[in-house]
Amino acid sequence: MNGIPCIEEKCAGALVASAIGDALGWPNEFNSKNTKKHAKPLLTNFAEWQRRTGGQYWSHVETIRAGEYSDDTQLILAVARSLLSGKQWDTHFAEVELPFWQQYERGGGGAVKRAAAIWGKKKQPWFGIESNRYFEAGGNGAAMRILPHVIAGVRENGFDAVAENIIKNTLITHGHPRAIVGAVLYGYALFILLKKDSTLSFGELVNTILDDMLVWSKFPSCFLDEWLVTANTNADYKQVWATTVKNTQDNLEVVLQAIHKGAIDIEFETLTVLGCFNKSVNGAGDIAAVSAIYLASRYANNPALGIKSAAGAIGSDTDTIASMAGGLLGAICGLEWISAEWKLVQDYECLIRFASFLLSENGSEIVRDFAAGYKKDENIVWERLAIGKCREIEKRKLAAGKTGSVEISTYMTSLGQTIYVKKYTRKNIDNESVPSSDEPGQNDGVYQGIREMLTSARLVARAKISTAISFAMVEAYWETGRLLTEAVGSRAEYGQELLAFLSKRLVNEFGQGFTVANLRNMRQFYHVFSNRYALRSELSWTHYRQLMRIEDKDRRESYIDECIKQGWSSRQLEQILKVSTFESVIGDQKAKNKRDDVQSKKIADYLFGDNEAAGFLELNERKINLQ
Repeated sequence: MNGIPCIEEKCAGALVASAIGDALGWPNEFNSKNTKKHAKPLLTNFAEWQRRTGGQYWSHVETIRAGEYSDDTQLILAVARSLLSGKQWDTHFAEVELPFWQQYERGGGGAVKRAAAIWGKKKQPWFGIESNRYFEAGGNGAAMRILPHVIAGVRENGFDAVAENIIKNTLITHGHPRAIVGAVLYGYALFILLKKDSTLSFGELVNTILDDMLVWSKFPSCFLDEWLVTANTNADYKQVWATTVKNTQDNLEVVLQAIHKGAIDIEFETLTVLGCFNKSVNGAGDIAAVSAIYLASRYANNPALGIKSAAGAIGSDTDTIASMAGGLLGAICGLEWISAEWKLVQDYECLIRFASFLLSENGSEIVRDFAAGYKKDENIVWERLAIGKCREIEKRKLAAGKTGSVEISTYMTSLGQTIYVKKYTRKNIDNESVPSSDEPGQNDGVYQGIREMLTSARLVARAKISTAISFAMVEAYWETGRLLTEAVGSRAEYGQELLAFLSKRLVNEFGQGFTVANLRNMRQFYHVFSNRYALRSELSWTHYRQLMRIEDKDRRESYIDECIKQGWSSRQLEQILKVSTFESVIGDQKAKNKRDDVQSKKIADYLFGDNEAAGFLELNERKINLQ
């Protein structure tokens, strides 16, 4: 990553990374209803999977395609749409978005679904027979969706207005302080990171949050009197609030201590202390917020590994914690680090579009103009749904339960979001695929089989191409170093003159990878790694550029072996060389591997994400599109 991302990139990165974490963590989540109960966690790439859903009477197996997200991202976009509706956002969310969400929800939590059903009846969940359950709802179903409020308010000087909107949003579905405190805490962490225009220092996020406790933990003044009266029926609400804040502060102190341990911190143990694997509390809003802050602080220099670690923390609420950690890591790192595979996340372009709309002062007007332009296409048939005009892409029918069927209609909204609307009927049918008016007929089973094979083949091909490109560049730079060495010999003055001459010509023809400094690096590369056949295809030019500066040959070889074994990215290697001795890092890493089954391998940076590699091949986004 080059420099600090701009605010637009940070906001887009936060939304996209949040969806990526959601999609990666969902199949591993304890309540995902994954048909493969003991399947290996999906830590690196997206993959197709099946879940049994529909409850006792409408039970059916639903295929979740690679990269598709769950309720976390669905509700994030529902909040964003409410903010851009041009109406009172909270009314729109409660009375339009939530009731309709029940028709397309995927993996929704109990508290949100109960509240959505009540709002659909034009009632409020804090009154009536469900009020007790509402005030007991302290889950993370609110915290996970509040990112749009922070993006929309990031240009505010203070956090108060943003906090008030987050609280209002939370109260629509959750009444317990654990939900509210968790949502505001997560919102404040996002607010800090999105506004920060300098490098995040070690432990800075947690220290800032602890120093500013009054900003995010003060008892809200926006509670309505009648709401508070009901809240105090079973307990002293202010006392419960104070207890929640104290517990959250204690957990943040645990995070701070863990961060300061550095390489000797045991992630699993820290998450255990925080309550991530305790089934009685691991779905709470405050637990999710603190856990996401911990993972974002720990992996600020390696956001991909941070998301994978959260998604693979089996036994925790993997989709929500990975989604929230992804939101924070995207707010730090922007978009540049996101791999080609992860750009296949559902509605990637739509997420970036929403970030832009939310940042605009006249976002609702821009949305109307954008949708109006899109709807002018005469070849598209639009239907009006509760959330606006949508076009049907596909329709499938599946047997549901013993005597029923479910029709799943795939719609795309005018802003580019994909939703799957279900309609249940009491008539048993064989599974079949029914195309919409603008889609060709096809057998869904054959289609899904071919689609899964092609998706897998494409990801494998990309990985092979990326590795081949990287190693071809390494070999070319080694050969350049050899030719330079033979041409210069012992004539140092001639060497300086030759490098300047060659650089001028080569930069014009082959790009910025051939500056004088880089030509010197290539010559040194040849001197240090004189045996061409000993070069390792697993390592990139940026790996070698750092490794060749290690003078001791045995130490350098040990680093090479460990780099390949542990799958260190070039940025990880750089950080390790800066802050740790080899012996301590290897010792800590070996010990960690024995303790932590969730440790995952490095994945390659997204295809052609390396500017040098793209320049080497004379490629850019206009010349090639592998998607």
